[in-house]
Amino acid sequence: MNLGVVCAQCGRLILQKTRDEDGIEHNGLAGARQGLLDSAPHDPFDSSAIPISHKMHGLIHHYIHLVIYPTNAPIYQGDGFRDLMNVAQISLALSDPVCMRAVMAIAASQLSTIKSNALAPYHWKGREEAKQLIDDAVYHMSEGVRLLNERFEDPKQSLTVASVFGAALLGLCPFYLGDISLAEAHHEGMLKMIELRGGINALPRYLASQMIRLSSNMTWKKKTRTRLPMYNSRFRENGVQVSAIEICNKGADELFPANRRYVALQPASSPFRNNSFETFLWGELFSIACDLHMLSYMLDLNARHPRKLGSVQREYFEDTYAAVLHALAAFQYPDDIGVMKTAAYYRQHAWRLAAIMYVKSGIRGWDKVMHPIKAANNEYISALHALDLENLWVSMPEILVWLLFIGTCGTWDGVELSWMLVELRRGTRLLDIKSAQELEKLLKSMLLTNSLKERHLYVIWQAFP
Repeated sequence: MNLGVVCAQCGRLILQKTRDEDGIEHNGLAGARQGLLDSAPHDPFDSSAIPISHKMHGLIHHYIHLVIYPTNAPIYQGDGFRDLMNVAQISLALSDPVCMRAVMAIAASQLSTIKSNALAPYHWKGREEAKQLIDDAVYHMSEGVRLLNERFEDPKQSLTVASVFGAALLGLCPFYLGDISLAEAHHEGMLKMIELRGGINALPRYLASQMIRLSSNMTWKKKTRTRLPMYNSRFRENGVQVSAIEICNKGADELFPANRRYVALQPASSPFRNNSFETFLWGELFSIACDLHMLSYMLDLNARHPRKLGSVQREYFEDTYAAVLHALAAFQYPDDIGVMKTAAYYRQHAWRLAAIMYVKSGIRGWDKVMHPIKAANNEYISALHALDLENLWVSMPEILVWLLFIGTCGTWDGVELSWMLVELRRGTRLLDIKSAQELEKLLKSMLLTNSLKERHLYVIWQAFP
């Protein structure tokens, strides 16, 4: 049957999709894109649509276009919207009561963060509205938890895909609200549900990808090792990734058997032109850098040739993205027992945090006003101050320029931004970089998406003291 949500005030249909008879394990996309993207006019005689208020309509719109919309920029631009998240996940989020409450709580809390941020554009600001949005977020989260607890009383509903996804989304709500202890409790519940379903590989692949992303974000915030293993991907054998160039050379319309696996070969040489990362990074972090290079390559390729990437390339992209987050969360933290607190380790730790910021700003496309950028940036600034910058300027200035550039792209604090600009300007002089184009060339030899360049590079160059 057709299900959807419709705004009772403006009469716009927000979601329209076809589901199975029981609606429990459905993964289809029929009708989802058009209704989701265009907000088609609603037929008032269609009784299958769920009426919602205009305020809830606004929160759902914010979730789609500003929370998950930037998630991996233009990889889905050919479908009319830009998002890494599988359309099936959006459909599920807006057709299940638990997921829908969580979506509105996430949107309200994240929108409140933006409205109370001094760096936000003027038309976004509104402190009184921000306070009301916090109350809305708490209300929707509480309702979602209540509905999920009721579902746990029914064995047939307690471990459905919708219930697992709803529990995961509800776990994000306290994270956005700043209650890390409550977020951790929700995270533990999500892990238990995945275990009872038979493990991460028992979930549909699109949902397994989302679970890895959510769990990895939770664990790095808590500075603990992730307990959720990376799910099996047909593009990765023993942790080694297939080349993005090989995958992208396949035609977008070429059909591939769902069970086909791709042979992964170690690259003959570093994908980075100056080999800086290869000599600087430890093995596990260098593998992450290679994966980030492949993600950046696919984003820039899709920006030039939107029809180049098909379903196989997107699956590759999603699996690589999840693997990057999982590996970044798995790298040891300064608080780990047994970690040698050497200068070399702190350099790796600082690069790991810069890589997290690169994922959020360069790959996902989030800007400084987004809450996760602030959370990552605070950790990064602390790690950067722990480095011996004077020694790094002598031994590896290119690496330090990249670290400072990524930090500058996400810094909220005005004092820290001024300090980073001074240090970054110092680096460009040491390397005799005389123009923004030369700086772009250096950054491109390491990691830089066109999106990050267009949004930040020339603005930063003009802001140099």
